[in-house]
Amino acid sequence: MNLRHRPWALLLALLAALSLVAAACGDDDGDDTGTGDDGTETTEATGDDGGDDGAAASDVVLGGPPDCPTNPGCIPGLRDLYGVDLEGDFVSLDGGGPLTAEALRGGEIDVAVFFSTNPTVSEEGWVVLEDPEGLVKADNIVPVMSEELADAYGDAFTTLVNEISATLDTEGLTELNRLVDVELEDPEDVATQWLEDNDLLSGNGEPTGDGPTVTIGAQDFTESRVLAQVYGQALEAGGYPVEYQDLGGFRDVVFSSFDSGDINFTLEYAASALEFLNEFAGEATADGEETTELLRGYLEESGLVALDPSPAVDQNIFVMTPERSEELGITSLADLAG
Repeated sequence: MNLRHRPWALLLALLAALSLVAAACGDDDGDDTGTGDDGTETTEATGDDGGDDGAAASDVVLGGPPDCPTNPGCIPGLRDLYGVDLEGDFVSLDGGGPLTAEALRGGEIDVAVFFSTNPTVSEEGWVVLEDPEGLVKADNIVPVMSEELADAYGDAFTTLVNEISATLDTEGLTELNRLVDVELEDPEDVATQWLEDNDLLSGNGEPTGDGPTVTIGAQDFTESRVLAQVYGQALEAGGYPVEYQDLGGFRDVVFSSFDSGDINFTLEYAASALEFLNEFAGEATADGEETTELLRGYLEESGLVALDPSPAVDQNIFVMTPERSEELGITSLADLAG
């Protein structure tokens, strides 16, 4: 039969061909639905099992600090420990600050990275995701200073700094943050009250040694500013000259400011500082003393020293709203794999 002379036959042939193509391609949702040997309908999922017991990583948007894509405690760690790659679904925000909180409330992100001492998490009743594989390491508060500063003032200076660190704990640090972020009190006033309550403003005002002004650098978030005031006011009470430098940035600015001589003292976080200096080699552990000792090796190369780590720990946590957690069936980082 010559199809050129039978248009209706040509039309039927084209329709049949289109039907075959549609059958071969399957449904738009990627499922292959058919009938099993027992006559029941079966579904072979190509990416979603149709259940509601968890969410694949592709369903989740993560919001966190700018270094999250390279920080072992964030996206690389999620990939290595939990098999979840969120780099393509990441929104760079303000390190657990108001932008991150607003994005989580507004549903722009599903999971947010916060600091564990951020009072907003408990105030909002957000869900902290469990970390069964130990992604988060020991981020104890650690005073870091130039060797020149430590040598100039000697043991009396380092003893006072270590005393402040030993007095501070995680609960107390969380409360300091709450007073500033929730009660909107001034960081300077909050620090003064805490120091008075802990009898750390009774110095004799006569430091040993003749050294430079202690210039304390604070990163661009509440806790760093509060800690600068806590240590700075106690040092001033001990007779040491103190100035404060708001760095307007994060860890990269801190260490470049040491290099330029703009600061000679700061409060760091053991694991995070270590991983920054070792270019995210994954050396940090869950032990504060061990991680701080590793940090000292890298600081020495830059003429810096770390004193004793504080019992106060502020590490990354991953949180969700209760509604989104329930909707996606996620209560643990392991659930992100779906």
